[in-house]
Amino acid sequence: MASLPIRILDVVVNEAEVVPELDRRGGGQRLAVLAAERLEGEQPQQWAQALASRALRLVEPEVVGDHLVEGAGTAVVLVEDGLHLRLDVDQQVVKLAHAVHAPRVPEVDPTVSRARLYKTEAIVLRSMDLGEADRVLTVLTPRLGKLRVIAKGIRRPRSRLGGGLEPFSDVHLVLAVGRTFDVVTQAALEDPHLGLRDDLHSTAAAWYVVELADRFCEGTAESHQAFELLAQALAALDAAPAEVSREIVARWFELHLLEAMGFRPELGQCLDCGIEIEPDGNAYSPVAGGVVGPECSHGALGMRPISAAALKVMRHLQRSSLTEVLRLRVPGATQREVEHLLHASVSAVLERELRSRDFLDEVALRGIPAPA
Repeated sequence: MASLPIRILDVVVNEAEVVPELDRRGGGQRLAVLAAERLEGEQPQQWAQALASRALRLVEPEVVGDHLVEGAGTAVVLVEDGLHLRLDVDQQVVKLAHAVHAPRVPEVDPTVSRARLYKTEAIVLRSMDLGEADRVLTVLTPRLGKLRVIAKGIRRPRSRLGGGLEPFSDVHLVLAVGRTFDVVTQAALEDPHLGLRDDLHSTAAAWYVVELADRFCEGTAESHQAFELLAQALAALDAAPAEVSREIVARWFELHLLEAMGFRPELGQCLDCGIEIEPDGNAYSPVAGGVVGPECSHGALGMRPISAAALKVMRHLQRSSLTEVLRLRVPGATQREVEHLLHASVSAVLERELRSRDFLDEVALRGIPAPA
């Protein structure tokens, strides 16, 4: 069988010039690469002219193949591992699932081992039974946003998690990273808010503020302010009915949650012209989010008249802390007007009605007396 000719490309390099350049001891001469073509059995030939039309650059410190070329006085740092996530001393735990805090957690090499447990404080917003013994919980955390976690076996009689993971409860959780839902491995009860279950009026108000927080907080969105506001509202509603006004707590929570979420109602200046609002003749627009003066009031944007008393109450609630308004007493007509205005604002922002509103209205309509 006749042998086939094989063409071989030879690259001839002057070693005497290359090595000094790599060691930084050369005289700065530029290198030429010569290429020749030969058949099998022929001797290599060296061409007078290089095939490359442009001159080569001087060799700079770099990695050539598997060898590190280091210039004199050049410090080379080898990075062996990617970024690591850590648990700080304040227990400010960063969850390792990308779906929860991708905006705040840097990308890490998937080959780097990851911790599987993390801790967080949480308020249980709602729950849903799953299977024969499990329960899916929706919780609001101060740093990780709103999470959906699973408590396995919680409905069994001997479950250690038991009654601590009920709606309205403030708990400390230890969670294990899971595929679909993270798994509750431990739970420590911070405040069960048992008083909310003894009074139907307090229960209805608690369901309302919890649903508000649930609807306004989505996924991994910043939730620190919403968590603090909800914790304060539930603690206030947990007090004896004679010590607090549940309606005032709900109105205070609405105003401050709107502000925390970026929808603060404008109550001091006209939305249209910007002049200071006078006491009388004003209108309130839930869609636009504030008050307009008599000269700018019109039928658009769902304008509603607002009395001087209602405007004064809303301004006071907006600028005051919860402890300053717990014992505030407001006439029934003014209280209902403020409730309707803020309810319209919340509905305009969420673009939906809250189911707990029906429960609140039913409790108020039946006139169920509060316990003494």
